[in-house]
Parts: sequence; C-alpha cells; structure tokens
Amino acid sequence: MKTITLASAKGGVAKSASAISISYVLSQLGHKVLLIDSDPQNAATRHFVEDFAGIEYKTTRQLLLKEAYLQDCLIPVYDGVDFIPSQLRLLNIEKELADENNPLFILHDILTEVDDQYDYCVIDTAPWMGLMTRSALICSDIVIIPTLLEKWPVEAIQRLVLCGCDSAATCVLYDGSCNAVAGVAEDSPWLRSRGSRFSTPASSAGRHYQ
Repeated sequence: MKTITLASAKGGVAKSASAISISYVLSQLGHKVLLIDSDPQNAATRHFVEDFAGIEYKTTRQLLLKEAYLQDCLIPVYDGVDFIPSQLRLLNIEKELADENNPLFILHDILTEVDDQYDYCVIDTAPWMGLMTRSALICSDIVIIPTLLEKWPVEAIQRLVLCGCDSAATCVLYDGSCNAVAGVAEDSPWLRSRGSRFSTPASSAGRHYQ
C-alpha cells in the first residue's frame, strides 16, 4: 500500500478537496483506497456526512485511542473507497496520548496491519504541525503540498519540510500557470535546493469535488 498525505502549514489551499478527488480518481482507475480524515476541522467528513452529529460513527480519534478497530471506523463512500471520519475532539489527541511511549507511530502501526487490503491510503491533515500531521508524514510514501502562488504560502512549505516532510515531496501549485510555477521556484532558492517537483492539479478532479 502506498500512502499519500495532503499537507500544508497553511489553511484554505484545497487539501481536503484534493484528498477527496485523488481518492475518487484512484478508485476509478481500479484501485482500492483508504481515505482518512485526520483534521479536527473535519472538512472531508462534512463532505460525506451531512448529519454527522446525529449519527454515531467511529472516528480517527477512537482508532488512535484503541477504542475501535479500523474495520469499525470504515464508511464506504465510493466504489472502492473506504473512509475514516474525523471529529472536533481530535484536537485533544496529543493530551489523550500523552502516556503512550511513541504516539507518533500509532497511525503507522495501524496502517501496517492493513497494508495488504488497500492499494492506496490518502490522508487529509490539519493546517498545523501537530501530532496528527507529523504522524501522517511518518506514514507517507508521497506528500502533496497544495499551495497558493504567493510569498507566505510558499514559505510555509519550508516549515512543513523542516518538520518531517521528505525533501522530494511533490508540490502542487493550485493556480495552474506553468510560467508562474517556474517563477516561484526561481524566486525561492530554498525550494530549488530541496529538489521539489512541481505540478498542477487536474481540472477534472476539481470538477468532481464540486
């Protein structure tokens, strides 16, 4: 199983939309996908579950606290995509796992157990470098960093990489102009030195999310 994490130190850059779209496209290519919402703001969860408060779902929080098995948390959302929802109480997960010896590797160990059941795992993360985001980065084979073509969002990539993102992470610039992509790279010697790869998201994926 390959694990793809959508991560950014800045909010509002389409992490959740990208995670949902990537999961859908992979399923349409015939792959079995596990989609995990690890963001307490739970945008991906609210996309799939309109009345989340009125239904008792097992979430990422219960999974990490070992209050539920992974199979108990799964919600089928597309043909070939199983989804694990999040909830606001995930904000307290660092305190709740404070007595664990190595809480950063709990998610890694859980995913290892289902490695042969899925082709891909896609993880949506919070826009800050807390326990959940760092845990997701540890699990990742690929890290996609959506960003805006502006100075501060691009500089946020540096904070993300220094906190554990691999130096060869794919940086998806969501504003689509090849000239603009080249310009940002040229203006950022740090990005060039890290060997980041630049691409633009497929418009069809954006249309699907909408």
